[in-house]
Formats: sequence, C-alpha cells, structure tokens
Amino acid sequence: MLLDEGWLSSVPGRGYFVSDVGGRLKLSGNENYFITKREPMPYHMIDLPGIQKMVDTTLKELRQEVYNTPFIGYDEWITDRLKICISKCLYEFRGMVVNPEDIYITSSIQNLSELIYVNYNKKIKITMEDPCSKLYKYITDNLLVEVAYVNMTDDGIDVSSIPEDTDILCIQPGCQFPTASITSDEKMKAIVDWAREKDNRYIIETTFHTEMNYIKSKNKFIYDLAPDKVIYVCSFAFFLSDGFKFTYAILPKTINRPRSIPNIDYLNMRFYSIAMNNGSIVKYCGNIWKESKKKRDLIIQELKERNIKYKGGTAGYFIVLDVDEKRDMILERASEIGIKIIPISEYYYHKTTDNRLVMDFSLIPLYKIEQYMKYLLD
Repeated sequence: MLLDEGWLSSVPGRGYFVSDVGGRLKLSGNENYFITKREPMPYHMIDLPGIQKMVDTTLKELRQEVYNTPFIGYDEWITDRLKICISKCLYEFRGMVVNPEDIYITSSIQNLSELIYVNYNKKIKITMEDPCSKLYKYITDNLLVEVAYVNMTDDGIDVSSIPEDTDILCIQPGCQFPTASITSDEKMKAIVDWAREKDNRYIIETTFHTEMNYIKSKNKFIYDLAPDKVIYVCSFAFFLSDGFKFTYAILPKTINRPRSIPNIDYLNMRFYSIAMNNGSIVKYCGNIWKESKKKRDLIIQELKERNIKYKGGTAGYFIVLDVDEKRDMILERASEIGIKIIPISEYYYHKTTDNRLVMDFSLIPLYKIEQYMKYLLD
C-alpha cells in the first residue's frame, strides 16, 4: 500500500526507500489531504521487450477473476493450482517430472529454510560452500544451527572436505554465487554418493538468482540424479519485482512436511499461476535470457579486448573479474556511477587471499554497457 501510494520506492536487490514526499502533504485549516498526482513507480527489475505485455495480459485475466470472487483469502485450491503450474513449467523447461504434492510454497528462502530445519527430525549440522551468498549466512546465523564451510574448487565444492557429521549439504551446482563455478558431472556423482552413504543425509540445491536465468543455460542439476536426496529450492524473488515474489521447494518424500499454509497473498499466487498457465511467462523468460546474454557478450568482449581474466558468463547476472592491478580503481569508479561491484572476499567465511571482484550487471542498461566498461577498465 505504501508503494502504491508513492510513500516508498523499491529498488530490486537493494531494498525499499522512503520517497521524496515534499509537497505531497499540505495543511489547510484543520484538514489534511494528499496530492494524488505522482510519477508512476517502476515495478520491474529489467526493462525488457515484452514485459509490459506479459504483465498486462496476466493482470487483465486476474482482474476479471477478482471481480467474480466474493472472498479473497487463503484457499487451498489457489495453492494447489500454483503447484500444478510450477510442475508443468518444470516439465516444459527442464524435463523434470515433479509431483505437485511434493512442492512446498512460501514467501522467501529464509522462511523456507526455517521450516525445513525446524521440521527436520533431529538437531542438524549444515555444510555450505565457502564463499557463498550472504543471505545463507544470515539465515543460518538466525537459526542457530551448526554450520561448516568447505572450500570451492573450479568445478564445485571440495567433496573430500565435507565433515562426516554433516546432515544437510547446501550448494549451488548450476552456477555458484559468487565464484561462478559449475559443478562437473564427476563431482555431481561424488556428491550423490556422499548423500547415499547415510539415510538421513540430504542436499539443498538452489538457483540463487532464480531458475528462470538458467532455463536455456543447459547447466545440469543434481536433482536430476537423486530426487530422493535433494531438496530443490528456487526463488522468484529476483524475477519480476519486489511486489510479486515467492519461493518453492521440491521435497523428498522422506522429509517431514511442514503444514502447507504459505504466507503469500492470493493475488501473488494467482498472478504466477495465470502467467505460467497462459504461456506469457515463458515468452518473458526468453526475453530475460536473450537480454542477459547480450549484456554478457558485450561485457566479455570488452574484457577480452583488454586481456582481463574473468569467470562466469554462462547463467545469471554476474561475472567474476580478475583485475589485481586495477582493482581499487574499478571499485572507486563503480561506486561513482552506481554499478554493483563487490570484492569476492566479502562472501568468504574463512580468511582468504582471493582479490577478485564480483560484478552484478542486472541493472545496467544494455545501451550503456560499452560506455560503462570503458570508464571502469581504461
């Protein structure tokens, strides 16, 4: 409501900010009133061809449904419909055969993690990649669970270093953030073998930047090898906007099921159900992939021209830069023009000598990439 009324603005991936409300509130005697005219708030992460049509088409159908619905609130039918639509999309996109009953829906990765860990039938120890997303560290710190961190190699986590008493291994094999490592087929098999050594071992497999960035990347997933051992987690939090987001997990049948009442509103769930069902989200995903590929290709071209080493460029919206001699200059210039570039050392749990930089290019307009890269690197 605050967003809709213009009191807050939202920058995806960064947070919410108080708007400049000067002039909105005026005093006239004892009456207060708001000036209703305002600039429209941006609601999507990336300005892509087709996004407006996708949103408008979906909202038109959703609007008609709301008009004909006498009560809007939690309804098991709404949740079941979204689960069926997710299952259908996973089959069409990835060839995954998933029973909708095995899908659990909630509002965020944090909320989902709490439910999974709390419903696990004993005190657990989690092993995570080092480095890894700050979000995961935040979640485990708040859950007060025992966590071990294992070093990453060029082709994924160091399996030989996983502690023997680990119950849950939390990894991103498709394209790990922030190292951009892709787990090799051989290492995926080793991870599955590790999980099968004990009945109560599981793997949490996540696609941090949302699965839609990985649809056409052809990167493999461990879930395909061992659905009985993998808790597959995907978040749509980075997909469209801060207002339309949810997280889901595919749970093995041997995992205790939390009571399936998602803390997501009716309109959110129906928006995604309709967009998945009418095919508009598929077209939008294609635009996401094309746009991000164009950006990556331009960035990589600029890096190659300057003989700068990099890693990534296969999926997601980030590239790892190896720029020892230009590191401080790039950080300073990135700050000046508002590009998100962070030292990879900030994502490590253990001390490290890794001086590389992680560049998030999701919010950089395509037409400005060449200009920005020249300023950053020259």
